[in-house]
Amino acid sequence: MNISMIQGGVKTNVVPDKCQLTADLHTLPGMNSQELIHDIQRLIQKAAAAHPDLKASISILSDRPPVETAADDSFVTLCQAAARDVWGRTIQPDGFSGYTDAAAFLTAGLPIVISGPGELKMAHQPNEYACIDKINAAVPFYAAIAEKYLIE
Repeated sequence: MNISMIQGGVKTNVVPDKCQLTADLHTLPGMNSQELIHDIQRLIQKAAAAHPDLKASISILSDRPPVETAADDSFVTLCQAAARDVWGRTIQPDGFSGYTDAAAFLTAGLPIVISGPGELKMAHQPNEYACIDKINAAVPFYAAIAEKYLIE
């Protein structure tokens, strides 16, 4: 969870009459977003009971399902084979907590593997970048995946 925006107040010497925050919360496989929303609503109700002047609400801007591909999925093993062919090393499936467009592809029934040349610590930073040499190293890997996927 990331509280990414906090807004409130109109002037330095005026007590704000309201505050709005925006949080980005990613669910993991096995989590139910509706249960999570219910838990947050219960916390708001509890806070409101302790502070009767508190008026708080929650609204959902986007509710995307978590993405999970089994480690033994044929597409995962295809990507591992591509890595061995291109880089001469074995890559292991691992979890990833960042946001991607992968959830949009779930309804299409496409296999999903998240892989890229960028540095995770640079994601969503004002100066986000990927090194050219890492991009160049990724190109043959992606080409090998496409070739293997289309042939098999």
